[in-house]
Amino acid sequence: MPRRLTHEEIEHRLRVAGWHPGRDVGDDTTELMESAAAELLSHGYSATPSPAVIDFLREFAFLDLESPGEPPHEHCVFEVRFVDAIRAEQIAELSELLEQPLFPVAFERMERGTVVMDPLGRVFYTHWSGYYYLGQERDEIFNSLLTGDQSDAEEFYV
Repeated sequence: MPRRLTHEEIEHRLRVAGWHPGRDVGDDTTELMESAAAELLSHGYSATPSPAVIDFLREFAFLDLESPGEPPHEHCVFEVRFVDAIRAEQIAELSELLEQPLFPVAFERMERGTVVMDPLGRVFYTHWSGYYYLGQERDEIFNSLLTGDQSDAEEFYV
């Protein structure tokens, strides 16, 4: 089982990536969200960012976080990339299982998974191996992303 990162370790990784308290990239996220919505729609999934998604992306968009380890081997990029038909289908399927609309907020490079958020602020991870719950609180979400300590999303299915 991966070790848990402390609040200080998570905050350090965020700061190294360019985050700071009160960070707000505001208008820069508009194009990002519009592009993601258009890509998803081109694959048959209609998505609109919820207020929770907008707030999250305003604070964390465009950060590139490295996972712990020597050398760091995984990156999670907080922008939407590589939305193809398979990822759109995964997002649509998970959305149906949760009975909640989902919107992508990040892309994990190593495993090529997509991080999505629902209007309740819950964050999930779609991956070829299944669907995972990352959390709802900042430290829980980033710990899950950076260490791979994720739980099966099945408990959230309606």
